[in-house]
Amino acid sequence: MSLRYLSLSERTSTPCNPRRAGKRDNRAKCKNPQIEHRARRNDPGHRPVHSYRVGQSLNGHAWLFDPPSPGCVRLPQRIYNTRSQKADTLSPQDANRVRMYVCGPTVYDLPHVGHARSYVFFDVVRRHLTSKGLEVLFQQNFSDIDEKITAKALSEGRDPMRVAEDYIGEFLADMDLLRVERATIYSRSSEHVGEIIATTRALLDAKAAYEVDGFVYFDHAKTKVFGTLTHQDIKSMIAREATDPASRKRSLLDFALWQPPKAGDPAWDSPWGRGKPGWHLECFVMSREHLG
Repeated sequence: MSLRYLSLSERTSTPCNPRRAGKRDNRAKCKNPQIEHRARRNDPGHRPVHSYRVGQSLNGHAWLFDPPSPGCVRLPQRIYNTRSQKADTLSPQDANRVRMYVCGPTVYDLPHVGHARSYVFFDVVRRHLTSKGLEVLFQQNFSDIDEKITAKALSEGRDPMRVAEDYIGEFLADMDLLRVERATIYSRSSEHVGEIIATTRALLDAKAAYEVDGFVYFDHAKTKVFGTLTHQDIKSMIAREATDPASRKRSLLDFALWQPPKAGDPAWDSPWGRGKPGWHLECFVMSREHLG
């Protein structure tokens, strides 16, 4: 279900349904803000503007968090650590600055409720940290190189990058409806292909990756910490993987860093032939590039 068909803004006490009232073209008079938004969304000149401030609630009146008072003593922030499996004290590398990376959507279709849940959550985390006097450098990516985007483009007779860009616009419009603050940095996979190629070459030089017929795979056996973040056993992970007789990988757990394009895919020149990045490497490269 698309977010555009949910009443995400403040609701009126009386449902507004132009069709039921026999007024199919009377959207301009309808007071339901979600229907009004859908009517305006097709206007190229429309840009949603919201007057809320950091820490303010979605309806623009109450406050989610108390803003920090001048000279106040900030208590340590504790965040659940997936690796340690306990709440650890947040210790930013920069005393009053937090660098935060949130993996964004693969933009081949309209946003759905799952997207809303994820990005509202991280927006609340960001607002909480800001309310405690911390500066938050917030980065979010868009995965705009993907087979699903190519499939949508082929079905519509369009360019894959144009399809991705259109759905990025749809995503941002729906996040505006949810009053999710814009990220400090938005990064696209397609804008970091050069850095991805350089990182792939560095992994090959370090013998942590290998090339087969235009594919470059990361060799998971070269790292001792593989699977520790999610506390998964390597043997159990292998048992769950489906065996592919045509696979070029040395192990089922190895993953693609670079791969040849399929029909309709965007492609770039590389030392291993024309191809595209494997999505596993994209977030690593983008976060390192902008957050260090």
